[in-house]
Amino acid sequence: MTKKLSERRFPTVLADQVSRALSGVRDLEPDYVLELLAIWRRNRTRYIAAVGVTVLYSVPEKANYNPLPFPLEHYDRISALAEAFEALNNYNNGGHVDYASAKVNSALNKERASKPRSGSKKFFEKEFIQYLERRSYHKSDNKQEIMLAALERFGIKESTFYRAIKSNKKDDNAS
Repeated sequence: MTKKLSERRFPTVLADQVSRALSGVRDLEPDYVLELLAIWRRNRTRYIAAVGVTVLYSVPEKANYNPLPFPLEHYDRISALAEAFEALNNYNNGGHVDYASAKVNSALNKERASKPRSGSKKFFEKEFIQYLERRSYHKSDNKQEIMLAALERFGIKESTFYRAIKSNKKDDNAS
């Protein structure tokens, strides 16, 4: 069950950023703020389309950039609001790692590194070898066709195919 947005817990830094941005536009009408926000986003999109992402501060003379009219007295407040909303959306879409402290990240990385790796590779090789035995790969005259079918079925590369066969031959010789 998902929680309502008002019941979720956000990092203090993010909550403060959104709070400051909202308090900055408190004296304006909400519909007017939404309209200004839409114009600001359209202008930013037009700027990126005309100039590109790499040029941040100046518009080249040859660029075909025609921004929509925007009241300059509200520019700082609306851009702060847009940045706060963008940060909030990034947080909700999996960007929560950006707000974890260095100590928390360090502890999580140590915990992940100490866990054993999954044993799915051995299961895959076992299933792969059984498939080749069913198709009589080692006795077949048409090994290329069997190999291509196995590559497609298991979603592996040719080097993985030969490595699995080679490791299986070592296992057969040892027993």
